[in-house]
Amino acid sequence: MFNYKSLSLIPLLVMFGFTANVQAESIKVAASFPKGSAGEKVAKSLPVTTKITPCEPLKHDAATFTVTYDAKQGEKLLDVYVLFYNPGGENQFYSLSKTNLASGVTVDAYPDVASLTAGADPYVPAGLNFSSGSVTESLFGSSIIVDGLDTGTWQLIGILADPNNAIDFDNPGTWVAWDVQTVMFGMPWKGASFATCV
Repeated sequence: MFNYKSLSLIPLLVMFGFTANVQAESIKVAASFPKGSAGEKVAKSLPVTTKITPCEPLKHDAATFTVTYDAKQGEKLLDVYVLFYNPGGENQFYSLSKTNLASGVTVDAYPDVASLTAGADPYVPAGLNFSSGSVTESLFGSSIIVDGLDTGTWQLIGILADPNNAIDFDNPGTWVAWDVQTVMFGMPWKGASFATCV
């Protein structure tokens, strides 16, 4: 028997039909500048669409990097990769990894995509990831001073990957989910006389 009460159930059924098929796996990376750092409040003349710290000598240039991920795909746990990409550097890629969930972060440098694919370890391998929900971590445990790093554009990249399939950093088809945050240190590219953040 059809009535208005039956009609009112339709939006709920439609909503359930859509949400039941949504996969939980996701990753988000973010960069911010802590209070008191050079990047906290920048001049209006500097870029507004890309986060920037000016690399000025009067204040420390510092940044906070975070990753939020849900690395469970159905009943399967995924590898979590966290990378920095610096196109102007001698080593373009920096892979972050941990030996266990309570350990500090190890940073390994790679000159190109091929060596990254051959050698990068997950930030959190599936075998250490016991969580079935969203996890947020501050990389390096806190804000870090970026003085001394190359000027130019950097990217923070987060990738989820199936541990049963070999990841290829030259093929996004091997990534389950990914995210990118771009940040500038001083200027858009590595300078000649202004090569490092001060």
